[in-house]
This record gives sequence, structure tokens and C-alpha cells, in this order.
Amino acid sequence: TEHEDGTITVSPSILITGEGGSWHGYLELGVWR
Repeated sequence: TEHEDGTITVSPSILITGEGGSWHGYLELGVWR
């Protein structure tokens, strides 16, 4: 799913790439785990 901020998320996991590098985590109810 592509969000308005340009990030791409794939449920149930999410991969984020940013200034601090990239990391993979799980997003549940808006809370990082």
C-alpha cells in the first residue's frame, strides 16, 4: 500500500527507508514493535 507520504507498507510487516538508513519492523495499531 502506498501512503500519501510516499512510504510503501506491506502488511503485516513494514520496511522504512530514511535519513537514518532503513529498518524493518512490525506495525500494529500504529505502534512499532
